[in-house]
Amino acid sequence: MNGRIEAAPLHGIGKTAPYFHNNSAATLEDVVINYEEFFKMVMTTLPPTQLPEVVSTDGVHADRPNLPEERAALVAYLTKL
Repeated sequence: MNGRIEAAPLHGIGKTAPYFHNNSAATLEDVVINYEEFFKMVMTTLPPTQLPEVVSTDGVHADRPNLPEERAALVAYLTKL
Protein backbone atom coordinates (compact mmCIF):
# COMPACT_ATOMS: atom_id res chain seq x y z
CA MET A 1 0.00 0.00 0.00
CA ASN A 2 1.34 3.44 -0.89
CA GLY A 3 -0.35 5.61 1.75
CA ARG A 4 -3.78 5.29 0.18
CA ILE A 5 -6.84 3.86 1.82
CA GLU A 6 -7.90 0.45 0.57
CA ALA A 7 -11.65 0.46 0.07
CA ALA A 8 -13.97 -2.44 -0.56
CA PRO A 9 -15.91 -2.43 -3.84
CA LEU A 10 -19.27 -0.67 -3.67
CA HIS A 11 -21.15 -3.36 -5.64
CA GLY A 12 -24.08 -4.53 -3.50
CA ILE A 13 -23.42 -1.98 -0.76
CA GLY A 14 -27.15 -1.47 -0.23
CA LYS A 15 -27.39 -5.03 1.10
CA THR A 16 -24.50 -4.91 3.58
CA ALA A 17 -25.78 -2.79 6.48
CA PRO A 18 -24.72 -1.87 9.08
CA TYR A 19 -21.80 0.23 7.89
CA PHE A 20 -18.36 1.28 9.18
CA HIS A 21 -15.98 -0.87 11.16
CA ASN A 22 -17.97 -0.32 14.35
CA ASN A 23 -21.45 -0.71 12.78
CA SER A 24 -22.27 2.90 13.76
CA ALA A 25 -24.26 3.65 10.59
CA ALA A 26 -27.45 1.66 10.24
CA THR A 27 -28.36 2.97 6.78
CA LEU A 28 -26.68 4.40 3.70
CA GLU A 29 -28.28 7.73 4.54
CA ASP A 30 -26.45 7.63 7.90
CA VAL A 31 -23.20 7.06 5.98
CA VAL A 32 -23.82 10.02 3.67
CA ILE A 33 -24.71 12.27 6.62
CA ASN A 34 -21.55 11.16 8.42
CA TYR A 35 -19.42 12.20 5.46
CA GLU A 36 -21.27 15.51 5.06
CA GLU A 37 -20.51 16.32 8.70
CA PHE A 38 -16.90 15.11 8.38
CA PHE A 39 -16.35 17.30 5.31
CA LYS A 40 -17.77 20.33 7.16
CA MET A 41 -15.53 19.68 10.16
CA VAL A 42 -12.37 19.33 8.05
CA MET A 43 -13.12 22.45 6.04
CA THR A 44 -13.66 24.56 9.16
CA THR A 45 -10.77 23.26 11.29
CA LEU A 46 -7.85 22.55 8.94
CA PRO A 47 -5.96 25.14 6.91
CA PRO A 48 -6.27 24.72 3.13
CA THR A 49 -2.66 23.55 2.91
CA GLN A 50 -3.34 20.52 5.15
CA LEU A 51 -6.39 18.98 3.50
CA PRO A 52 -6.50 15.18 3.79
CA GLU A 53 -6.93 13.11 0.62
CA VAL A 54 -10.47 12.24 1.56
CA VAL A 55 -11.60 15.83 0.83
CA SER A 56 -9.13 16.71 -1.93
CA THR A 57 -8.76 14.75 -5.14
CA ASP A 58 -5.72 16.66 -6.32
CA GLY A 59 -4.18 17.42 -2.91
CA VAL A 60 -4.45 21.15 -3.51
CA HIS A 61 -8.11 22.07 -3.86
CA ALA A 62 -11.00 20.89 -1.72
CA ASP A 63 -13.57 18.81 -3.58
CA ARG A 64 -17.12 20.13 -3.68
CA PRO A 65 -19.12 18.59 -0.85
CA ASN A 66 -22.46 17.06 -1.65
CA LEU A 67 -25.32 19.29 -0.61
CA PRO A 68 -28.10 18.15 1.75
CA GLU A 69 -30.63 18.46 -1.09
CA GLU A 70 -28.55 15.95 -3.08
CA ARG A 71 -28.59 13.38 -0.28
CA ALA A 72 -31.65 11.41 -1.46
CA ALA A 73 -30.26 11.06 -4.98
CA LEU A 74 -26.86 9.93 -3.67
CA VAL A 75 -28.43 7.34 -1.37
CA ALA A 76 -30.61 6.09 -4.25
CA TYR A 77 -27.52 5.76 -6.45
CA LEU A 78 -25.58 3.83 -3.79
CA THR A 79 -28.56 1.55 -3.27
CA LYS A 80 -28.63 0.70 -6.99
CA LEU A 81 -24.96 -0.37 -7.11
